[in-house]
Amino acid sequence: MDEFIVNQHIMEICKQRNLSIYRLAKMSDMPYSSLNNMIKHRHVPTIYNLMKICNGLNISLSQFFAGIEDNVDNNVLPSEQQDVLSLWNLLDSKSKEFALIYMKGLAHLPMRGVEDEKF
Repeated sequence: MDEFIVNQHIMEICKQRNLSIYRLAKMSDMPYSSLNNMIKHRHVPTIYNLMKICNGLNISLSQFFAGIEDNVDNNVLPSEQQDVLSLWNLLDSKSKEFALIYMKGLAHLPMRGVEDEKF
C-alpha cells in the first residue's frame, strides 16, 4: 500500500464533504499549520493525529481505513484490461513493438519512428 494513501484519503474525504484543510483543522482541534504541512508535504500522520482527524470528521479509524480499502478495490483493472495485460506478458520484445504499433493504428494515434522501419 502506498504510504501516502492516508493523506490522499483525507483529501478525498475533504473534497466529498466540501471541507477546506483549514476547516478540517478546526473540526479536528489541530493547528492549521500542522495539518496543512502534513497534507501538502506528504507527511504520514501519527495515529494520534489521525484519530483527531477522524474525530473531527465524526468517523472511526476503522471507517477511515475501510474507505481506503474501498478506494484500493476501485482501482482494480476491468477484466478486459487484465486479459490484455496477461497476453502482453506472454509476448517477446519484438512482438510487443508490433502490438503497440497495431494498437496505435487502431486508435488512430501517430506512430513516431515507424515510417522509417521496414517490416
